[in-house]
Amino acid sequence: MNDRPIMQDHRPKGAVPLAVAAILAVLVATLTPGDSAVPPFSGCIICGSQGIADAICNILLFLPLGAALVAAGVRPSRAFLLAAALSAFVEGMQGSVVAGRDPSLGDIICNTVGGTLGARAALSASVWINPPLRRARCGSTTTPRPSSTPCR
Repeated sequence: MNDRPIMQDHRPKGAVPLAVAAILAVLVATLTPGDSAVPPFSGCIICGSQGIADAICNILLFLPLGAALVAAGVRPSRAFLLAAALSAFVEGMQGSVVAGRDPSLGDIICNTVGGTLGARAALSASVWINPPLRRARCGSTTTPRPSSTPCR
């Protein structure tokens, strides 16, 4: 008989399938062939007239990936590395195999930033989803509090 305590899994149910779904969503969104000729790899960070919009889209695409990885039990530092590796893989495929996609250094950076921000958001989710009562009352506009109670 084993007297060791049973380790409880604190991951939310469905976290691993969610992480797999996030990876698949990134692969489908980024490896679908485009309509134009493939330009060479660009070292530009935010390029062209649509550069800012493209950067924001890349960040938003990888946010769920970082959050899902952390929810699945991956450490944030590994989530960062996985987001960077997946992004580098995707950009490499866009430059060599997938027709009509334009790989760039800016995409790799923005994708990695998105994955990292998603991981950080997942780490702090318990604080902003279920804040301590004192902090919740201080941020509430509907809960009255005595004027002598400072909020910090």
